[in-house]
Amino acid sequence: MAEAPPLDFVARFPALGFEMRSGGIIKSWALESNFLQAADAWSIVAVDERGRGQLGMLVGQLVGIALDGKPQLVGRVDSVEHGDDLSVTIRGRDYIANMLECSVDPALKLGDGMTLRDVVTMAAGPVGIRQVMSGDALAVRNVISGKSIPVYSPGKDFTALELKDYKPNPGESIYAFLDRILARHRVTMQPSPSDISMVQLAQPV
Repeated sequence: MAEAPPLDFVARFPALGFEMRSGGIIKSWALESNFLQAADAWSIVAVDERGRGQLGMLVGQLVGIALDGKPQLVGRVDSVEHGDDLSVTIRGRDYIANMLECSVDPALKLGDGMTLRDVVTMAAGPVGIRQVMSGDALAVRNVISGKSIPVYSPGKDFTALELKDYKPNPGESIYAFLDRILARHRVTMQPSPSDISMVQLAQPV
């Protein structure tokens, strides 16, 4: 049986107008996705043909990763480690990491009429989240009652919670704050594979 051709792995750095591709300077790569971890991780081992030039300046850069032309994730470079030879190990995570590293605004206040979409964009707006997508009525579910806006199919009706239950805790990350709210609705938040300004809400079956 013939072996399947290797996947075409591409890492694009739009701000630099630069990309790396498997079969080129990339010698190996890995994508690490774990349901128990909020942010997906990735790593690349490449050959820095310019010594400690361009690859050494990638830390903090926005990167888009695709396999066989299909977007897999958007994120940033966390670290660049040079080996004894010209090899370089580049590591990073998807953009959910921004929510893990930034604290939620302690003055954030939720209103009775807010939906999950409202809460996500308000809390995560400082890290660039502007859009919330979902395949059903999740995004427009009322954050307190659990009911969806009437034009959509109704969500689960929770016992009303007091707003104090949704206040940010001191030093709480944006992700932890949102995860606490979304978990009440049995909803998960996932990154878009191609748009750093968007997250997706889903409800596991």
